[in-house]
Amino acid sequence: MSKARTEVAQLENMVVTGKKKFVRYAEGAQLYSLGLHTFQEIAKEANAVYTDVWISMGEEALKDERIRLLTPFQVNQNLMDKTENPDAIFLHCLPAVKGQEVTEDVIEGKQSKVWEQAENRKHTIKAIMLALM
Repeated sequence: MSKARTEVAQLENMVVTGKKKFVRYAEGAQLYSLGLHTFQEIAKEANAVYTDVWISMGEEALKDERIRLLTPFQVNQNLMDKTENPDAIFLHCLPAVKGQEVTEDVIEGKQSKVWEQAENRKHTIKAIMLALM
């Protein structure tokens, strides 16, 4: 068994046994890239689904390629329903491009906590500034 597959198997075991509660993006991407799980299976037990913008400032030339590559990972209501958790929330660091990384019904829906997340970020930054003064 390759080193990568061994590491993924160990990670998978830790998640299944409850020794690991969170899976970092890179770990999830590794699980997906090895074909061991689909994106929907990874999201199945999620308490939160978090995404970011697909095309950052200065990367506009990559737009078509990014959309082609990332469309299967769009957060939509179908994916949120697959979490099998009625209390699962959606997060995004904003700004979001509705229709690309997330559909409008999700970001504007009842599971979305993006506005609370943005407000909390403001207060966190204020606290850090105060601590550094």
